[in-house]
Amino acid sequence: MNRQKNTARIYPLTHPIKAAITVPGSKSYTNRALIIASLANGKSILSGCSNSNDSLNLIQSLQQLGIDIVCDKNEITIAGNNGNFKEFHDTINIGDAGTAMRFLTALCCLVPGEIILEGSARMHERPIKGLVDALLQLGANIEYIGKHGFAPLKIKGGKLTGRKVEIDATLSSQFLSALLMIAPILDSPLEIVSNGEIASAPYIDMTISTMQHFGASVKKGKNNYIVNSTSHLSANHAIEGDASSASYFFTLAAITQSTIRVNNLNASSLQGDIKFVDLLEKMGCTVIKGENYIEVTGPKELHAITIDMKDMQDVAQTLAVVAAFSKGTTILKGLENLELKETKRLTALQSELTKMSIKCSTDGEQIAIHGGNPKGAFINTYNDHRMAMAFAVAGTRIDNLQIESQEVVNKSFPDFWETLKKIGVKVDVEKNTRIVLIGFMGAGKSTVGRLLAESFQLPLIETDDEIIKRSELNSVNEIFEKKGETYFRELEKEVLHNLSLQSNCIISCGGGAIVHSENIESLKENGTVIFLSASFETIASRIKEETTRPLFNDIEKAKQLYFQRQSLYEKYADAIIETDNSSPEEITESIIKILNGGNLKTCLVIKDKVSHSLSPGMHNAAYKALGIDSQYIFLPLQIKPEELSNAMQHDLREPNIAAFAVTIPHKEAIMKYLDSIDETAQNIGAVNTAINIDGKLKGYNTDWLGAVNTLKKITSLKNKKIAVLGSGGTARAICYGLSKEGCEIKIYSRNRQTASAIANKFGGEEHPWEKREEAYDADIIINTTPIGREDNNTPLSGAGITDKHIVFDVNYKKGNTQLLNLAKQKSAIIIDGLEMLLQQGMLQFELYTGLKAPEQAMRDALQI
Repeated sequence: MNRQKNTARIYPLTHPIKAAITVPGSKSYTNRALIIASLANGKSILSGCSNSNDSLNLIQSLQQLGIDIVCDKNEITIAGNNGNFKEFHDTINIGDAGTAMRFLTALCCLVPGEIILEGSARMHERPIKGLVDALLQLGANIEYIGKHGFAPLKIKGGKLTGRKVEIDATLSSQFLSALLMIAPILDSPLEIVSNGEIASAPYIDMTISTMQHFGASVKKGKNNYIVNSTSHLSANHAIEGDASSASYFFTLAAITQSTIRVNNLNASSLQGDIKFVDLLEKMGCTVIKGENYIEVTGPKELHAITIDMKDMQDVAQTLAVVAAFSKGTTILKGLENLELKETKRLTALQSELTKMSIKCSTDGEQIAIHGGNPKGAFINTYNDHRMAMAFAVAGTRIDNLQIESQEVVNKSFPDFWETLKKIGVKVDVEKNTRIVLIGFMGAGKSTVGRLLAESFQLPLIETDDEIIKRSELNSVNEIFEKKGETYFRELEKEVLHNLSLQSNCIISCGGGAIVHSENIESLKENGTVIFLSASFETIASRIKEETTRPLFNDIEKAKQLYFQRQSLYEKYADAIIETDNSSPEEITESIIKILNGGNLKTCLVIKDKVSHSLSPGMHNAAYKALGIDSQYIFLPLQIKPEELSNAMQHDLREPNIAAFAVTIPHKEAIMKYLDSIDETAQNIGAVNTAINIDGKLKGYNTDWLGAVNTLKKITSLKNKKIAVLGSGGTARAICYGLSKEGCEIKIYSRNRQTASAIANKFGGEEHPWEKREEAYDADIIINTTPIGREDNNTPLSGAGITDKHIVFDVNYKKGNTQLLNLAKQKSAIIIDGLEMLLQQGMLQFELYTGLKAPEQAMRDALQI
């Protein structure tokens, strides 16, 4: 069998094994605890949590809604808000996390504002009407944006009312669980009446058990539940091992006569899938249930069974694999809801078992599997984690078995392949190469795409070319002229959807491709999205002579569109490459380095807002000048304030991250997340540089010396009178440096409290912002506010500036800021932020690499 890309190949065991493992924490318990702790009154600590993508998606969504969640390796700390959310207006995308979609649908009804709740294409095919109907009974304001009964949803949240609600949970127990968990937050007790038989009923018991651990009062009747409005109380909660994850290793034992013990499971667990081992026992396995472990030993021969699996549907695929190796015909009943899961699971099971030469049949509610001698095959996973893991185990018994899209296991069990390896199973994992280039027109995507295609020997696919083929017209211009932009975008959506199913290629996207969120998310799942960034001035100069860009006929409209799209480009990018001052060959080299990884160290500049950063070009020029560009690369990364906690706990501690520069507004907020802080940065109270040493982050401040060195190149600072405009982190750093030089400092700020704190700490006077025109009494005027960075505003009128002044604006922009232009007209000495960027950047470079910075190379990159 030929080896295919982005697959896992599992090799048969040469003999039975005996091993003990620990599985991840239960995903179901983790997600329930996350919701409940977020709604609780006070701080809760969860331990042993699932590290699945589903749980991480839910954490990020809760953080987006304002819940303070801090994650470390072993614990998650959650500051619950007792249901008191701040107003929120934004979109939450939960990907393919079904639990998160259902739970957040109910929770978002408590959040004032307007929320768009969306997910992956498959998530929009999974029903949610039963839950929405129940919430509407309680006064919720929910609209279906697309197909009736399915996500995406528009939720105008606030207050829910009502004392009794009826719900249809026949399709998913998560509908009922979602209602149960928000009920204690309501103003009055709530009775929930469940109509029909609940799907996967044990999950309801898990929900109630978790709620009771957090102090909720729930009374369970025959078909109803009464929840008192007592609020959730904060609590510490240990999450037990995941029975579904354990099932794959018990299956391995069953089909290979091996003995596998799972140490963090208890047979008395409420998890429905814990009974999987009872089914294996009926099929001939030996099962030992200890106090905190379960052990399974496989027999010489497995026997078929007939069993109703309506209460343990997540292990149906796993048992189907066991059945393939068993003597006789196994019939699995009660599985009609499997067609509504991550994929149409009954259909998928029949297809893949047939590939393995196993006869089977299904009527949509059950599957009959005729055991025999399965053969190796290439198994399609249908983007379903349970298909991947269940069939992977079969490879420990038969040869030539490959699993497509091996990374889908991340949804519930990211360490699955490594756990297999640890117990002695040989696994080869080969990843897919799919590079997706995004960016505004003229960013260089086509040229770089061709170079990447040559380098990787992969086909280049231009989305605009594919759209033209479908339109049967001759150009993008012609499509816009004859059919209009709406028609073009519809074709683009179709093309992107088809490309999301294609692997091992280079895809160059049109500038507007990022408006199709579902398709871009799909492209990201099995590929790397690279944003080729360039300033608008660079873009305009590159394409000014072209006539094939219909959106560039109106320059002002194009500029507006450029800035609108920047946030979306950054949102979907796995990496950002600045292209202004780099050749296509240099850009291609940078992308190859990112993809190859290895010992490459990445340095970042983390920023809040979408803006063009000059730091990457400056630092990358320095790496190249010293011949270490094969070891280091510098990239920008957008992190919003609400994302900072999670990034500092996880992403920024990755081994390949060497260091990062910190911009406003993170310079002060970041300090509480660092493991240690340099004494100078501690005194200043702000950090602009962090170094990663084996996952430990240490903070520094080079702003102060960058500013002082810049000024000292022009004048002596001793006894100089300095006026500082602003009182943020940059102002603190500069005042610290000026105080060491013996300057007289006056600080003008809107925030008099922070200005007073700086003045008291470093010696100086605090003055109200309204008196800032008095700054002309100083020898040197320094603007540290963002005024003038993105517009033509100025913090001073300039009326009192003379040729005796030095005017220093820490902002930098092409053509100078308005303040510096006013000062230049008065013949004052002017200093822009580029010189300070250079000076502090040189100090950062030395911290990053331990090498002396090549000043001229960095100057040339900044064009100063």
